[in-house]
This record gives sequence, C-alpha cells and structure tokens, in this order.
Amino acid sequence: MTKPWISAPSNQLDLKSLAGELVFFCVGGCHAAQDTRFGVKPVVRAAVVILTGERAGEEITDALVFNTRPVRRLRGVAGQVVLTRIIVDPSAQNGAVDFDDADETDEALATTWTDAFPDRLDALIKLAEEAFVAEESKDREELAQPQQQRQAQAAKPSAGLKQSFANPRGQANQAPSAPPPWAKDKASPADLPTPPQADAGDDDEPPF
Repeated sequence: MTKPWISAPSNQLDLKSLAGELVFFCVGGCHAAQDTRFGVKPVVRAAVVILTGERAGEEITDALVFNTRPVRRLRGVAGQVVLTRIIVDPSAQNGAVDFDDADETDEALATTWTDAFPDRLDALIKLAEEAFVAEESKDREELAQPQQQRQAQAAKPSAGLKQSFANPRGQANQAPSAPPPWAKDKASPADLPTPPQADAGDDDEPPF
C-alpha cells in the first residue's frame, strides 16, 4: 500500500526531540505557503544552535520549523535571534510543541556561548536569510515558468494556420493554366445564346 506521506526532509527540525533544551533560533524568514503532509502551511526557515543536553554545541545551519505554535512565535521576527527553551504541552492534543521564555540562568548560559563565539550568531542569521531568499526565488521562478510557456505558445502561429497558407505538395506555386472563374471577361453578345421567338398571334408574353 502506498503511503500518502514521505519521510521528513533532512532539514526539517524535530523539535520534540529537543524538548527541555535551550536553543537559539536565528530566523531567516517565513515561507507563507509551504506544502506539507498536513496541507499548505506557513513554515519558518532558521539556523539553530542547541545550547544544552546531549547535543549541546550543535549547529543546524538550515532548518525548517513546521510546528504551529513555534511558527506563530517566530514568523514575525525574521533577521533576529530568539533564545528559548523548548517544551511539550502534555495537555494539548498529540503533545504540542511550544516555547518557554528563557530565565536568568538560561540567559547567563547563552551569554557564555556568545562570548566564546562573538560573531557566530550574526553569521548564522546571514546564512538563514540567504537560504530563505534562495528558496523564495526558486518558488517564484517555478510559478513564472508555466506563464512564460503559455505566453510563448500564444505568440507562435498554430500549425494549422501555417498549413492553410502552405502549398500542400511542398512545391513552388505555378501560374494556373486557365484563368480562374472570377477572372474571366464578360461574354460577348455573339457568345450569348439566341433567345427563342414567340409564335405569331400568340397572346402570351415572350419567355424572355
């Protein structure tokens, strides 16, 4: 049986696997209408730095965030860095992923990281923005391509129109052996048939 879904792309970020961890999101932008297995949804593109847990220090330079609540929090802050702790709401259906604001301890840990890598967040924002712009440009080109094809097709005369003006045998046009019917000179009186004459004494009008 064919499944109606595919495996997650390599850059789709599984936020549930990071539940409880402190994370930097360097937001590149929000794709307003991305095809997903749940339909067309807004999707955030970002670079991510994991600050705690087994994956502490790991960078994901091009990640897609699909979860509804995180997308709602990130979609309006393109070009900025968000420090947050990822949580899973046990009261929500299917354990929805959400963000929890960083506390003072979290901010102190984040400051330690930025002091150690002072220019890294700026570089990650740039990478995320470039990836976002590249994807948006590709989508626009794909949308424009069918329209350009239709315009090019409309500009070409149809094959039937070309054929109607072409010699069907592919030969050079030759002068006709006789003038066409509409080019004949009017017939001279000598060529006209003599009308029948009425009989003498006939009261009827002649038939001409």
